Amino acid sequence: MTRLRELYDVLYEEGLVNKQQDFSDAVGISRPVISQLLLGKRPLLEKHVRKICRAYPFVNKDWLLTGNGAMITGALVTNNTEEKDLQGNVLPEEDVAKITDLEHRAALYEKKALEVKQLYDQLSDSYRVLSEKEEEISKLQAAIREKDSTISTLRQQIAHQ
Repeated sequence: MTRLRELYDVLYEEGLVNKQQDFSDAVGISRPVISQLLLGKRPLLEKHVRKICRAYPFVNKDWLLTGNGAMITGALVTNNTEEKDLQGNVLPEEDVAKITDLEHRAALYEKKALEVKQLYDQLSDSYRVLSEKEEEISKLQAAIREKDSTISTLRQQIAHQ
């Protein structure tokens, strides 16, 4: 079993995911890739681990990459009615509220970051199209200059006859 599968199973047991699509949506990795990663058919890369740890900040990055240390660091925030720390102590409501607020802010940040990336990609595509059009215009201008030169040469030949 892969470490990612172990983590997924914990997230499932704690009610943080109900299906692979939930996990995929939370971490921002396509569902087919998630499926391959969970089955061990695709290597877990550091970029995947970064996304997972952003979505689930209580996950130990080192454990996910190497297997060293504990899977969960800090408080595991679940959908259960009581939130507990690693020692099983119930967290005070104010700590749970802070964690929930931070998770909400992180999710908003991720959403905004994705929007910025999409806008950047659109801008990049527009720049590429503009460059292609400028190249086409340059070629057309060269063709027009060549035709003008040919017309000028023909006029001179006609004038000398």
